[in-house]
Amino acid sequence: MYLSYHKKIRAHVRIFFSPFYYLSIIFSLHMKYPRYVLIITALLFLASPSQLRAERSRIPDSNQCDKYIWEQLTLADSLSNIHLIESIELLHELRTLLDSCASQETKIYYYEVAAGNQYLTSNLALALLYADSALELSIATRDSYDIYFSKSLLGDIYATQGKVEKALDNYLQTIPYHQEKNDTNNLAFTYLNLANIYMENEEYPETRRYLEKVLELTAGKKRFATILTEAYHQLIWLNIKMNHLDAADSLIMNSPGYLKDIEEGPTYLSDYYSLHAELYYRKGMIDSALIYWKKAVDNARQFGDQYVLADILLQGVELKIKENRLQEAQELIDEAARLNLDIKSKVLDKNIFKKKHDLALAGKKYKEAEWYLRKYEEFDDSLRSDRMSVRLAQIEELRNEIERQSLLHSKELLQEQNRKKQLLLNRRKIILLLALILLLVSLAAVSITLIYYRRARKINLTKDRMISVISHDLRTPVYQIEQLLDMAIESGEMELVRKARLSTSNLRKTFDNLLYWAKSQLEGDKNQKEKLLLTDMVKEAIDFQKPALEDKAIKIRTENLEGIEFEFDPVQFEVILRNLLSNAVKFTPRGGEIIIRAKEVNNELQIEVKDSGVGIPEELQKKLFDTRHMFTSRGTLNEKGAGLGLSLAYYFAVSNGAYLSVESRHGEGSTFRIHIPRQQ
Repeated sequence: MYLSYHKKIRAHVRIFFSPFYYLSIIFSLHMKYPRYVLIITALLFLASPSQLRAERSRIPDSNQCDKYIWEQLTLADSLSNIHLIESIELLHELRTLLDSCASQETKIYYYEVAAGNQYLTSNLALALLYADSALELSIATRDSYDIYFSKSLLGDIYATQGKVEKALDNYLQTIPYHQEKNDTNNLAFTYLNLANIYMENEEYPETRRYLEKVLELTAGKKRFATILTEAYHQLIWLNIKMNHLDAADSLIMNSPGYLKDIEEGPTYLSDYYSLHAELYYRKGMIDSALIYWKKAVDNARQFGDQYVLADILLQGVELKIKENRLQEAQELIDEAARLNLDIKSKVLDKNIFKKKHDLALAGKKYKEAEWYLRKYEEFDDSLRSDRMSVRLAQIEELRNEIERQSLLHSKELLQEQNRKKQLLLNRRKIILLLALILLLVSLAAVSITLIYYRRARKINLTKDRMISVISHDLRTPVYQIEQLLDMAIESGEMELVRKARLSTSNLRKTFDNLLYWAKSQLEGDKNQKEKLLLTDMVKEAIDFQKPALEDKAIKIRTENLEGIEFEFDPVQFEVILRNLLSNAVKFTPRGGEIIIRAKEVNNELQIEVKDSGVGIPEELQKKLFDTRHMFTSRGTLNEKGAGLGLSLAYYFAVSNGAYLSVESRHGEGSTFRIHIPRQQ
């Protein structure tokens, strides 16, 4: 929930607030009945659309065009806090005049207001485009104020998208400028943004440090009431995150009196209610938490900020799960996901997958829960990959502090200090440079050693695996040929010679497949997926096992295979199916039956190989696909095996994005399934 502060921190687009809004805050803080003052101010704003329409109807003179655009932009800027849609419509109408008669300064102002409006509607892609345009023009005109204002806007957008490194880079560049200009307002907002980012990265000491900076800058100054409200809200969230619930409750009760009157706008109420909902949820007071959460949702919908609304909707998922209202929890997740289609925030993506995991777990859908957890961890790892950048940003901030201090000294004093310290600084630079070179050389040596070690280890593992595979997949065909030739010599029957010839053909095909697999292992796992017809692949596997099927008089039956196509590496799928069928033949008694069938389940193709064999004990089923626990047992005719077939099949399945599963009871046969996800 604390991520929504980015939205409020930049809910204005120029200096502080529009004059009317600023006056309403001052009056609300000093008058006895602040609510009535706010109502009067709101009525003034409600009248503004008619004023806006009147202004639009006035066609500007060519000589006054730039001035007219600037006045309309000022009006749009003021409207953005109350009548956001009217503000956006006005900007759209001004766009046609912008290229014809607007000055560079006016264009910069236009892009800044447009970026702020699109940011408030969570249209982050368009907001980023406008902010970049404002920065580009500001640099061209060398306007320092607009350069750093644009960088601050970019920081807000990147932070909402979850791009921590870029957000930090833009925020930290603005600090020296705000310090030089003694701009307490924007400096405090920047510190709030930095505290927010550190809170997202769970670096709570740094979060507290920046919040204390904000309080130091603004404490006791009622004109900074909005900033103080933000700072206290973040402190409360920080204590909730750290599970210091009593401290959070105390902060709420002991906040300065003028901060408790938060009826300045729906966005403040949303955060206020959301904060209370989270606190009550942590305390186990679910009914109270639900009451405040519903108020937060209503106010977020009124404000129209998609990001804030999505964030609050996801907060309610845990409350619904707690009450075992899983369908309502799913609806909240679905609505938040729809909102994020336009926002495209990595942070929301991460939180959505976390809530989907929690919901699946509550519904005892463990496979779904495991998949959502993996997706959540992927997004979390992506966002946390910027931790090193956060550390570097701290160093950059310290450098900015040093630069600010240097501005306070006169040029004569600086020159005198430079003369005295030049020699010492040079020596330190040399020492630091040598230390850096030594560190880089050491890191390079360690990296090279690790690379060669991993490469050698991979080659050894590949060699061992190749030997095991060859010994496994060549053993059975050679054994069959040996038996058939012995029987042919004894009886002189040509049919046995024909079977031996068929087994020889299968042996050659097996050898070709093994060479292909060995080559793929040495060159890296490169799957060559093709569109396969299931009936053809099953027929080849049955033909391969035909001698063994005839020897044991096993019937084989196929169901629902016609017309099914799927994408897979053909050689690897052949190895998988051949091993599953070979395993079924091995453990099916003479005169038994094997069924091969296919079905579509939840956007997934499932191919089953079911036998009527001896079954698998439950304690061995978990080890079937694990090469670390290879084991083998003799078949119903005392057939031998190397213990690698199923683990090899599982390895090939996973490398193609599929997986294997087994159902079996001892003495009742086994069913092996190949699960192949269909493309969305």
